[in-house]
Formats: sequence, structure tokens, C-alpha cells
Amino acid sequence: MSRLGIRWVILYFLSILVPAALLAFLSVRSLRDVRDSVSRELRSKAVLAQDAFDRLINSRAQLLAAYKGGMDPRQYAGFSEIAQIFAVDPTGAMRHPSVQPLRLQERSAAFAAQMKRAAEREFGHQDWTGGVQLYHQAYKEAASPAEEAEALNALARCAHKGKDAAMVQKAHRTLVALYGPVFDADGAHPVTLSHLRLGHYAAPEQAQASLMAWAEALLAGRYPLYAGCQQALQEARTLAQGRLAAMEDRPVLLERLALIEESLDFALRCGPVVEDQWAAAREWGYISGVWPDGTSFLMYLGAAEGGGAVGILFDWDALTALMQEQVDGLAD
Repeated sequence: MSRLGIRWVILYFLSILVPAALLAFLSVRSLRDVRDSVSRELRSKAVLAQDAFDRLINSRAQLLAAYKGGMDPRQYAGFSEIAQIFAVDPTGAMRHPSVQPLRLQERSAAFAAQMKRAAEREFGHQDWTGGVQLYHQAYKEAASPAEEAEALNALARCAHKGKDAAMVQKAHRTLVALYGPVFDADGAHPVTLSHLRLGHYAAPEQAQASLMAWAEALLAGRYPLYAGCQQALQEARTLAQGRLAAMEDRPVLLERLALIEESLDFALRCGPVVEDQWAAAREWGYISGVWPDGTSFLMYLGAAEGGGAVGILFDWDALTALMQEQVDGLAD
């Protein structure tokens, strides 16, 4: 082949290869540019997300400053991303919300004998007036607040049977004023029993007021949570949905009962995990992990007065949705 022919062949191949190589180079550079752009956008999103997360946590952590030995769930009910505010004491035990364990006590011999005589008068002879007198005597002979509360509750029960409304109310007021945190020798909570009794048998307005006051005291921490609360809450809900269904404030009562149930459930189900996490970490800040049922959790812990920690358990789904909204807002 002549030199001229070879030259034309070379030019022919170059006319094909050079544009193809140029296109390949431009494609690779374009892909690199796209990759770099995506990386920059992802980094920007990550920075925005971290910034939004920090600002959200800091703003919610300010709620912890309001903690003074307990916190009414209604103080943070407007924040869907907060599942529970809680506190751990310096020893690592749950301080709030806490569930009182069952503690059985021995009754004094004189008190037990007097209560037995009163019960025989109430249940055996159905002598309500005599029973009230004997329960009052037992109250005076009681050797502890637990015995006093037990005698007053029995006195109110017997007075109700005798249709002595004034005595029922007097005993109830005394129980509420003096024996809110007291359990009897069998581990029952006499004040709760008195509230529920009024819920069953008092006029609807008074019954509703009694249950509302009971729920309010539980939310505010004036009455303790205990394992038997579950049955009492169910009983109160049954009353609200049945006997008191026509009451105007029934939705408010049901809402309060639901908040109490959430606190009780947290203390019973999550309390041990929170205590273990705090015992392992012993530091403030974020703690994350997995509940026994396999779901994830995120907590924030801050310093509590007198030692220990006060913290927030976040609702994971609500927090994720809120974070997405905030990041999208910042990106726009």
C-alpha cells in the first residue's frame, strides 16, 4: 500500500477513535461530577440533619429543668416525639416514674384482734353502726400509719353499707389528707380503694370528681404507682365508660387514665433497662440501644439535682418524622 493509502487509513481510524475517546472522557468526567455533586449534597444533608437534631434535643432538654422530684406527663404531652421523662437516683434506681414493690407487713396483735371483732360485726351480724364504732376503735389503737389507713378504709366501707354518707366523706377526706402514700399490711392502697368506692356508689357528679381527683394525684405524684394500679385503672375506666358515660368530663378522665397507664407501663417494662443503661454508662448525653422486644430506643440524660440523672425517652417513629420535616425545611 502506498504511503498515501496508509495515511488515509490512519486518518480514518483516528476519525473514529478520537471522538469515541473524547466522548468516553467526557462521560467519565460527567459521572465524576455527578458523584461529587451527590456527595456534596449528602454531606450537606448530614450537616443539616445533625444541626437540626442537636437543636431539637437541646430545646427538648430544657424541659428537664422543670423536673422537681417528679413531672406530670401533661407538661410534655404536646411533644409527640417525647415518650417519657424519667429520673434515676444516684444509686441507679428509677426515681420517677417508680412503682412501689409489694411489701407485706405484720399487724400488731391488738390491732389485728380489734379488726377481727369489727369484721365479725360488719360481715357476720351486718351491724353497720356497731362495725363503724369498732373500726373507729381500731383506728385509735393502730400502731402505724399503715394500720390507721386500713382501719379508716374499713370504717368507710362499713359506713357506706349503713348509708352514713357523712361518715364516708369524713373518712375519705382524712385518708386523702394524711395517707396518700400509705399502703396497708396486705400491700393494698386504702386511698385508692376509697376513691373507687365513691366512683361506684356516690352520685355521678361526686363519683366523677373522686376519680378525677385520684387520677390527678397519681399524675402529680401525690399517690404512688404500684402493681395493683393496673387493676384499679381498669376499674376506673370501666366506670368512666359505663356508669359515668354521660358525664361531660369523661374524655378528660379517660385521657388522664391513659397517661397514668403509659407511666406505669414505662416503669414496669422499661425501668429495668433504663437502670441497666445508666449503671453501664454513668454519664450524661445520648444513650441508644434495643429493648427486649427488638425495637430501638434513644434516650437523652442530663444531670439531676442531688445526683443521678433526669432523662427523656424519645418516641423513635415520631422523632424520625419530625427530623425529616426539619431537615426538609432547612434544605428548602
